[in-house]
Amino acid sequence: MPDSQHPLVKVQDLIVKYGERTVLDGITTQFNASEIRVILGTSGCGKTTLLKSIIGLVKPFAGRVTLFDREMKDPDEPETVKLLSKIGVLFQNGAMLGSLTVFDNIALPLNMHTQLHPKVIEEIVHTKLAQVDMPHAAYLFPGELSGGMRKRAALARSLVMDPSLLFCDEPSAGLDPVTSAGLDELLLKIRDILSITIVVVTHELMSIEKISDKIIFLHKGKLLYDGLFDEARRIDSGPIADFFARTEPAENDTESSRLNLTVENII
Repeated sequence: MPDSQHPLVKVQDLIVKYGERTVLDGITTQFNASEIRVILGTSGCGKTTLLKSIIGLVKPFAGRVTLFDREMKDPDEPETVKLLSKIGVLFQNGAMLGSLTVFDNIALPLNMHTQLHPKVIEEIVHTKLAQVDMPHAAYLFPGELSGGMRKRAALARSLVMDPSLLFCDEPSAGLDPVTSAGLDELLLKIRDILSITIVVVTHELMSIEKISDKIIFLHKGKLLYDGLFDEARRIDSGPIADFFARTEPAENDTESSRLNLTVENII
């Protein structure tokens, strides 16, 4: 079992720019083994950009990201590719390939990155489907699944290489409250059974309260809070208090958020 106090991810003085605009400004944090860390903040604050920077999809302007004690560099280098095989990613829309069955979608990483026998791959896929409570959906197509089932199938695919780290970008997006709550329970179960570290980008208050061990709160690209959720809820003024109270920010803050959201969505 991983050392719960040993950081699997270290982010140091991270700066990310889109053109001349600074989107992340001096972010420093770390994620420990077997915890669920939630990255939150208002729309356009840099949540998804931070996630993309950690997994190598966005190149930092300055600073460094370290995974498993190795610095992330060129994502095309063989050493980095090997490093990234230790992580799983659940994308916001699931990113399932519509022309493939659920089975073939989940098997795809194993077929691409391993030399396992087809019978072994079959066993692994069915095991992962059972872990997300979808044992009977292997030979359905993504178009035949509900939104919640597609998220679960995509989660199974993100776990098929037995990663030590799982990144989830807005996992509850587009789901009804009941389905969203079920997905939260599943993430907790996966963390407990597999002793996996899960990093979740979300703004869903009920999910944050239910699943987070610790949270990171971003505001206008800066790290405003990094710590326990319960302590964050006791903050009684400023952007963090406004977020949890669902209070409308000041007019100039609203306009800034709209500008941030535009850049974030383009990227």
